[in-house]
Amino acid sequence: MKGNGGMEFIYFLAAGLLILVVLLAAFGIEIQKPAENKIGPGIVSAVKTFTIPAVLASDVLEAQRTDLESRWVQNGLLFGEEKITYTLVKSGLQGITVNFRITSANDIGKLIVKVNDKIIENRFLDPGEYSIKIDNSLLSDKNKIEIAAESSFWKIWAPNLYKMADINILYTSFSEDFSQYKFYLGEEFMALEFAKLDIVLGENVGTLIVELNGREIWKSPVNNLQSIRLDKVDLRLGDNIVAFRAAKNSRFSGNGKIAVGFLTQFPETINQTGIVTAVQPLAGYSNQFYA
Repeated sequence: MKGNGGMEFIYFLAAGLLILVVLLAAFGIEIQKPAENKIGPGIVSAVKTFTIPAVLASDVLEAQRTDLESRWVQNGLLFGEEKITYTLVKSGLQGITVNFRITSANDIGKLIVKVNDKIIENRFLDPGEYSIKIDNSLLSDKNKIEIAAESSFWKIWAPNLYKMADINILYTSFSEDFSQYKFYLGEEFMALEFAKLDIVLGENVGTLIVELNGREIWKSPVNNLQSIRLDKVDLRLGDNIVAFRAAKNSRFSGNGKIAVGFLTQFPETINQTGIVTAVQPLAGYSNQFYA
């Protein structure tokens, strides 16, 4: 009797399993596979986000002007020399133009304009407006500009005189601006699942350069909404710095966010900068952030 009862139990168990399979198939219920990640009891996937309030980068050609005081320039044996000297310190110069107006002159000698001790103008000038462009081959990061009067030499009774007004130095150069943001990774780095940088741009012209801890990770035009994956090899335990630069003739402005996914047991205990959101572990969880 015991033998027959055991067989009946097996028959009932097999029939029950068969009915369960039929029901699952009929109602479209899938049996999910366990997550590939081996996550122990109490371990969850968490996402930590860092807000980047300003993404600013530019390297564009800009025109700037420096105005100088109106004055006399003179030179004579008995009267001494008075000249205009201005030093322009600027890297990436693309051009300099010296502008001035002569309101009066006594025609005793020439007016001399020099850049870095090289004469670019040396002649008699009548009253009027003048614009003297300096050849780029003469330019450096430091440029001394001089406007002087030639000596009156043997005409010792009077100096060579030029009355100068509306004097200005007009120059163009690439003006570079960049921004950077520091964020801290502790436990997140040790159990990292993924990391990414999301950028939202209101101004988007040219080629953006993104550096992570001094290493260039992006150099390309970007979309107004751009997501850039951050590899663990470029990250580090502790402070990390992401920097935004612009290639020549490029300008960007906006904001951004860094999201870091990692495994943790007690996400509420993480008290460094950033906002942590804990979620239950799901298979392929990190991949959905790059869709």
